[in-house]
Amino acid sequence: MDILNNVQRSVQRVIEGKIDFTAQKHAETATYAILSLTTVLSFLAGYIAQDLRFSLAVFGISLLALLLALVPPWPYLNAHPVPWRAPVPTSTSASPSSKTD
Repeated sequence: MDILNNVQRSVQRVIEGKIDFTAQKHAETATYAILSLTTVLSFLAGYIAQDLRFSLAVFGISLLALLLALVPPWPYLNAHPVPWRAPVPTSTSASPSSKTD
């Protein structure tokens, strides 16, 4: 059972992609722009070559390149990590403060 837990932790570390919010925004913008551009380019390439397979191949290769560039948690996607706040200490005997005028 311990071996399975170790394997699970290892797989989770590989799969869990931590990227910051700035990188998420840039990745989304890049995805829309690159997919739009490659759609037009693959259509034009297929139209010029008069070959649907060529058009799909151009689109597929560009899609794979896009996935390779944006899906794995590369270090450049975590250049602006979110700073977490320190926990606020709480006391058990704290009572609601009353304000007097």
